[in-house]
Amino acid sequence: MGGGADRDPDPLRATPEVVTPCPLQELVDMEEQWTDEYVQCGPFRFQQRVVDEQQSRLSRYEDAAAQCVNELNQAQNQVRSLQNKIRLSETRNQKLQERLGEMELELRSAREEAQQQERNLQNISDTMRSKEDEAAELYRVIEEQNRMLCSLRELTNRSQMQQLQVSGSESLRGQGEVLALQASLFQAQLDLQAGQRAQRQASRTQEDLNRALQRLEKDLQGALQHRRETQRHNQELQMALEKARSDLQEREEQLNEAERERKREEEERETKIREMKTSLDQKDQLIQEYTELMDEPKDKRDGLLVKLRQRIKDRDRALERAVDEKFRCVEEKDEQIRQLQLLLREKDRDVERQRCVLTNNQETISSLEVLVRGKSLELDQVCEAWRNVQQQGAESEEHHRRDLRERDAIISQLQTALHGRTQEAQDLRCSLLTQVQSSPRDVLEELKVRLQLKDRLFQEVLADRTRQAQEHQDQVQDLLRTISSRDQYIQESSGRLGEVMEEQTSRLQELRRQLSSAPGPGPGPGPGSGPGWTVDLDLDLQAVQEELRLALRRNQENQDLIRTQTTRLESMGRSLRAKDDIIRDLQIQTVNPPDLPLVQRLTRELLELKESLAQRYQDQDRPLTRGPVLGLDLDRPSGG
Repeated sequence: MGGGADRDPDPLRATPEVVTPCPLQELVDMEEQWTDEYVQCGPFRFQQRVVDEQQSRLSRYEDAAAQCVNELNQAQNQVRSLQNKIRLSETRNQKLQERLGEMELELRSAREEAQQQERNLQNISDTMRSKEDEAAELYRVIEEQNRMLCSLRELTNRSQMQQLQVSGSESLRGQGEVLALQASLFQAQLDLQAGQRAQRQASRTQEDLNRALQRLEKDLQGALQHRRETQRHNQELQMALEKARSDLQEREEQLNEAERERKREEEERETKIREMKTSLDQKDQLIQEYTELMDEPKDKRDGLLVKLRQRIKDRDRALERAVDEKFRCVEEKDEQIRQLQLLLREKDRDVERQRCVLTNNQETISSLEVLVRGKSLELDQVCEAWRNVQQQGAESEEHHRRDLRERDAIISQLQTALHGRTQEAQDLRCSLLTQVQSSPRDVLEELKVRLQLKDRLFQEVLADRTRQAQEHQDQVQDLLRTISSRDQYIQESSGRLGEVMEEQTSRLQELRRQLSSAPGPGPGPGPGSGPGWTVDLDLDLQAVQEELRLALRRNQENQDLIRTQTTRLESMGRSLRAKDDIIRDLQIQTVNPPDLPLVQRLTRELLELKESLAQRYQDQDRPLTRGPVLGLDLDRPSGG
């Protein structure tokens, strides 16, 4: 006890970090002895350190809670941005549908006008054919009448010749009868021809009317078919609209539920923070009460100290559970955000399917150009995100290098401490050898064996720490190589995507030039007219759409790769934080070694050895001049 009064008042700062195997009972005895001496020497510093540790732990918990709140706010901002994107896509889709309806109305009116003009042309052509037939028939009738007139003239000439040759009343009367019969026959033939012409004209008119009726029936069937298709298309659009409305309503309900859940979690977090502050105030009050009761008997003070430690442990466990609950809530929010992103992707796919209705017209080409510009913007965003990820990787690498430098510094400090402890052990060994020359050799051998055992154990611990640090460095190097390979792959993919976008933009511009320079319809065939050119244009448009879809799929794959790389960076950050905790624990162990009872036991054994030597010197009637000096020398290394 006299030697303990001359020691350093804070023995925890300078005790050697050594490990010695010993029985359990001896460890318990040494821990009790150390507790008695240490509490008597410096209880206020001990309790102040406990308070500082609790306050630092509470500050870390508050920082973790603030980080959780920031992450939750970021998630809410992402949800709001996704909602804005959904609204913009719905507005764009509605505008495209309105434009499609207007174009369909214009196309229907143009188709009806073309059909009306075609019907008029067919009626005019039928009328022209009937008139041509009537004209040909009239020409034929005129020729027949001319032939009949010629025959009548010949008959008249012959009758005049006969009248000149034959005279008499009988011949005149016979000729008059013949002429009357010929006139009646001619009139009957004219009437018959007129009746046949009227019949043929009526039949031609009936045929024209039948053909016009057939065309009208065909147009009516086409109009009915178009009406049925229009009704079916309207029903499909109505169903799609109802589905979109139901999806939007469900999404709004999910967002409202998420908002309510966030508010509830914020209230719970505020409640837990208040509870933490209350617990801190209670701890401060308990510590104040403990300082006031320090002058009371030792047994009662030890009981209060045990109760205080137990309550502090209970509060620490409660704080750890609260922090775990907060991290679980944050993970649930991340899962909800991923689900909202999946819903947004489904909505984008629905919008793309509705855009496919606008094919084979000028609006499709313009929408594809808008899509190309949007994808170029998204590509810029992806490149920016990739640069951000690369910057984060560089920052993490710099952080890792700084951690390695700190680790090397800690290892050098440990090696310096080992060298100092070894030097102290050697000095102690030399002093003991000079002072115990007349002592038994078994005591010296036992001291040598114990010192060698401690040196070997300390070397093993240092080797284990070095091995763990090397494994950590290898893991970080593997992660850095993986990140560099991912960065290279993303750069190549971005370059290929940019080339594809430029190629598709040039092809779209070429198609626009072809459409603008295409000649109008004409009677003769040409290189820029006819159905073949239209089919080629449709095939080119379909190929462009397929290539754009492929580019979009590649862009989505690049985004997935970026998300995967971000997740790996987060996991690497967590591993770095775990390694930081390990290094911090090692530093704490360096400052406050766990084998302090072993050192106390060794000191006690050395004191016993000193007392035995002093007793032997007294038995031999020698003056005890080296004993107190030896005690001071032994106590000084253990404190310094």
